[in-house]
Amino acid sequence: MSIPLNTIYSYFETGDFPTQEQFQASWSSFWHKDESIPTTKIAGLDNLIQNKADKAIFETHVSNPDSHANYLAKKDASNLNNENVQSWKTKLGVGDLPNNIATVDAYDESGNISEFGNVYTKGQSNDMFMSYGDYTDDDGNILAEKIEALGITTLVEASETTISAFASNSSAYVFEDNDFIAIPVNGENYSLYMFKGGKKTDKSNYLPTGISNVTIGMVEGLQASLNNKMDKPSGNGSFFIRGLGPGPIYASISPASNYLLQWDGSDFKESNVYNNTGKLGIGTTVPSEQLHLTGKLRSKGVVLDENDEIVKNQITYYNRGFYATDSGSVRKKILMKEDLASEFLQIPDQLSDVNKTDWKTKMNGGWTTGTMSVAAISPPIVDRSDKPSWITLKGANLNLPSGNFKIEICTEDSTALNTTVITEIPASQVQLYTNGVDLSFWFNFSSIPIGKYKIRLWNGVAFYLTGANTMIQVFETITPFTPTLNWEYAEYTPGSGTMVGTNASLSYQSKEANKAYAAYDFAPISVAKSSELFSATDNFYLRIGVNITAISAGMDNANPFSIGLCNTVDALSLNDLSVVKARGTINYRGGGIGLYPDLSGTVVGTWAVFLGEVVIMRNNGLFTIIVTVDNKTSIYTKSAPYIPLSLFAMMSNAPNTTTASFHLLEKYKF
Repeated sequence: MSIPLNTIYSYFETGDFPTQEQFQASWSSFWHKDESIPTTKIAGLDNLIQNKADKAIFETHVSNPDSHANYLAKKDASNLNNENVQSWKTKLGVGDLPNNIATVDAYDESGNISEFGNVYTKGQSNDMFMSYGDYTDDDGNILAEKIEALGITTLVEASETTISAFASNSSAYVFEDNDFIAIPVNGENYSLYMFKGGKKTDKSNYLPTGISNVTIGMVEGLQASLNNKMDKPSGNGSFFIRGLGPGPIYASISPASNYLLQWDGSDFKESNVYNNTGKLGIGTTVPSEQLHLTGKLRSKGVVLDENDEIVKNQITYYNRGFYATDSGSVRKKILMKEDLASEFLQIPDQLSDVNKTDWKTKMNGGWTTGTMSVAAISPPIVDRSDKPSWITLKGANLNLPSGNFKIEICTEDSTALNTTVITEIPASQVQLYTNGVDLSFWFNFSSIPIGKYKIRLWNGVAFYLTGANTMIQVFETITPFTPTLNWEYAEYTPGSGTMVGTNASLSYQSKEANKAYAAYDFAPISVAKSSELFSATDNFYLRIGVNITAISAGMDNANPFSIGLCNTVDALSLNDLSVVKARGTINYRGGGIGLYPDLSGTVVGTWAVFLGEVVIMRNNGLFTIIVTVDNKTSIYTKSAPYIPLSLFAMMSNAPNTTTASFHLLEKYKF
């Protein structure tokens, strides 16, 4: 038995004396060198031994040839399948032939060549060449019938003594593919070569026939055949064989001088192509260019070389462009579709303003494409109530083409280069006008969030986006206000004309007939001023209906009225107090807009009824005044001071037949 170490330590503490039993028990707790330690007393040893292979079993495994048959090849390769064998061959390079081994063609079961060799078989060689006995008779003479194409091929007798020298000087001879070359050996003996084609200066293109020390007489029948080839008409000239009988039938070749030769079906004659000192003319004997045609030219393609010369009526190619030179030697570039991005867009730079307008109009189907502009949007405010709201744009070149236009509502922060479209107005809700000044549409703004929005127009050619001062502002609700107005009046003389104002209108009736009240047309004879209508900080929209009736002719540019707004703090006097107004004449005197019925600047004839509208808006320091008379419109803008405003009306030098009324049709603050 073993005693714990702590117990043994207690036996030998200082001052203690262990007993005999304690001493023996202490030493009995340890193994003595003379004692064997059982394996069971060594921790983990049994498990370690269990992981070791039995020696006998291992030796049996090692000596068994089938132990690793699935992984290792046997010495006799008995455990290798076809795939294993092929892998070993590939790895060891078995089957690869050295480059210097000759191979012949291999054939498959169908008799077709499955793999080409690099040399001919004996049979293939026999098929390609004749044996000596095949082309000679019993006396060793070459049979004439064995020289193929006799009468077609040419036998060239060379002066050079080697085929290399002949090839170098081949330009001195006329011969073609498959012609025979006779290289002199000595005296009348020759070595025959056949020209297989290709570069004539390359001696490898001349195939030796294997025939040497041959003479003409050695070829049976050759001399007679050659003699027949020489039978031709006597005399100078060129001839051709027209037919064959007992002998060849010759005909002369004698075209007119300088004409290219042609075959007309029976004879060689001159064509209509004339050669004049290197220049060819078709239909002319005096060509002015290297090729000169008197008729039309038709071809699938013409390749032009780089040419920067300028010749009348010429088309050339230069610096990646095609050019045409007119009869005045002015060269102009011919633009292609590919030039669109670079040069085609430069054309407008060469056009006058009139040409540009005409071109844009033509490109837009005949509709004007003048630069669009919007001076005012009326009304500039709408609410989100579930109902249609009519919007009128006033400006220039707003006559959009009916088949190709768009009106879009865009966010306030939109720019020409970065536009965010909220919605597009359906074409069925747009009213187009031909006057170019007006453009109207209706839209239900109930789905549009509260805020300010710009309008973008498309006229088929370009976009236009309204600016910061021409926007529509959407409110949740808009409530028209009804002011309580008090009026002050002043007259040039008592009874000269009476004005009467209410909360919604102002009327005037003249009293005395054609009386001159001042030395000039604009002399006021009756004025009226209301109490405050708008505070100094109000942005507003005010629409006033105008009705002037029964004005006599011959007024000499008289100004029957003006209607507008004045500073509330100004004291009433018989003067023009207006800050912004519309006058009885179309002009900009005093910063206002006048009204003429024909917009021409003069009163024409006699007119009895004068109907119109005046819209006055103040939006963040800017006045916009829109005057409409007889469906004609004029727009004006000017800076707007931040002052309280009152209605102000003035009648000037009017005859007794004048009656005027002004009605406040719409009034909004925003």
